[in-house]
Amino acid sequence: MDECSDEESASQETKCPSSRIEAIKRSFDMNGVCVPAQGKSGGLALLWLKSVTVLLQNFSRNHIDVSVQLDENLDWWRFTGIYGEPDTSKRDRTRNLLSRLHNQSNRAWICAGDFNEILD
Repeated sequence: MDECSDEESASQETKCPSSRIEAIKRSFDMNGVCVPAQGKSGGLALLWLKSVTVLLQNFSRNHIDVSVQLDENLDWWRFTGIYGEPDTSKRDRTRNLLSRLHNQSNRAWICAGDFNEILD
C-alpha cells in the first residue's frame, strides 16, 4: 500500500476482492473503505487507525473522498484518493471529477494517487 501518514494508508488499483481488504483490516485492526476491483482491474482501498475519525463523503471506481479528523481538538480536513482514467481518450473525466470534488468543500485538501498523467 502507498503510505499516506502514520494514521492512514491508501492504495489504488488493488486488483483484489473486497474480502481480501476486509482481511487486511482485521489483521491490522484498522477501519477502512473499499471500492472492489472489477475482475482483475481497478479497485481502491483506504485504511485508517481506529483512533482517527473518518467520514466517507463519496466514492466511485476512480476515487474515495473522505473528511478526516485526527483528534477532536483539531480541524477537519479532506483526503481524496484518486485512480485516474487509464484510457487516454477518457482522461477529461478525471479532470472533471477533480474539478467537481474541489468545488464541494473549502476544507484543507490532500489529493493523492495515480493520476495517469491527466495533464496534457
